[in-house]
Amino acid sequence: MKYLLDTNALIAASALVLDADLLTNDRQLLTLPGLRSQPLELKHD
Repeated sequence: MKYLLDTNALIAASALVLDADLLTNDRQLLTLPGLRSQPLELKHD
């Protein structure tokens, strides 16, 4: 996963990951700024 080097690609990939989570918790949509930090680590795995 070299998306880490591409911010746009990372955000796109993160959006998919977040979307799955958001489907369960719509409230998270209001805290996207905080969630943006987590996807960075999730993609690293």
